[in-house]
Amino acid sequence: MPFGRAMKSLGDAISAKGVAQPRSMWGTLHSILKVGPFTAVRERLTRWLLLLRWFFSSFNRAVAGPRDWRRLLFIYDLESQSFTVGDILEFQAAAMVLRERWGLDKVDYAVIHEGKAVKNAWQWNIDDDNFHARINQILPAAQVNPHLGSLFVFDSHAQFDEFLQDNIRRYQVWPPGATYKLGKNLRGRIYSEVLYDHVQRTGRLPLIQSRPLMLDWAKRFYASHAEPDVLVSVNMRNNPRWDPSRNLDIDVWLRFFNACAGQYPVRFVVTCSKEEIDPRLRACPNVIMAKDHDTTLEQDVALLEISAFNMGASSGLCAKSIFSDAPYSIVRTNLTPEVYRGMIFENGCYRFFGSRPDQIFWPHAETLEFLQAEFARMWAIIDVDAWRAKTKVDAAPDAKA
Repeated sequence: MPFGRAMKSLGDAISAKGVAQPRSMWGTLHSILKVGPFTAVRERLTRWLLLLRWFFSSFNRAVAGPRDWRRLLFIYDLESQSFTVGDILEFQAAAMVLRERWGLDKVDYAVIHEGKAVKNAWQWNIDDDNFHARINQILPAAQVNPHLGSLFVFDSHAQFDEFLQDNIRRYQVWPPGATYKLGKNLRGRIYSEVLYDHVQRTGRLPLIQSRPLMLDWAKRFYASHAEPDVLVSVNMRNNPRWDPSRNLDIDVWLRFFNACAGQYPVRFVVTCSKEEIDPRLRACPNVIMAKDHDTTLEQDVALLEISAFNMGASSGLCAKSIFSDAPYSIVRTNLTPEVYRGMIFENGCYRFFGSRPDQIFWPHAETLEFLQAEFARMWAIIDVDAWRAKTKVDAAPDAKA
């Protein structure tokens, strides 16, 4: 039944029944819909009433007061959101901002999928049989939120809607109901509203920080495999199935790594999937392939976090660089400036609103001369002694990746 007709029927019912002045609007609606003649329409109206309630609770947060909602329920609908590590990290940044802004406690994360109806399923060869195995590869990215409470995976929208109906009193829900129901992609809204407003209030983008357990592991890994050299992370992309124009030029990077050997006291930790490893990289004396140590996704994020600065491809884990306080230089980006409110373009590179001048994305491919210049620029910026102090651990037994 269309919502307008349903509300008219409800109004006629109120007049016909002579309902007394209610204590609350929701209590009145509940009482009326339990009256015999309205049993049939009650189920039709339930979803609309809950949707309205969702709208009100989402947009009147400041009026409702902090005791009505204790947690943030953040929805990640795979029909409209990309099945990627980078997008999940961006969502986590937005969730941390909203949690702080609304004075909430924990963030519960709801991932929804409908079988094969995943926005970019073809990129991951996702089907009904392997979905859970595939999603387990990227869900650890959700754990970088230190305020993560529960993590739900729903295999249908109907299942999620039923969960929300039963638990909506506990939550402030994002995105708003209309946005969720219409299946809109939220990346633009995250950057143009949530993160942009945060920058306006605080002057900088939020920081994504690993759990203390992961940071401790990363420091011990560094102590066992790279100390005393300075650790620099490189996000490698070598994916032939999806947008190969964003893949790094491995030949150029091999020359770059070899040129740095003996010139800088640096050790590069390269993060990528096992399928993306070029065996030639293992021959470089100053390169550590993280996946050769069977690192998890969360451990890869922690390695980026303790690195002095970040380099590499505009893909996946580079989202961690965006929400960090370290310098970075990312190449081959395909950023769409219109999606990111306040995006700065100067000197041939892009910079996010709220980022520093030493945190930049480049739209062009890398060359040896370019990589050497960018490395020298960031090397001159960092305070090596201060960085060593942050990565120091009291004891450093062999790290187990």
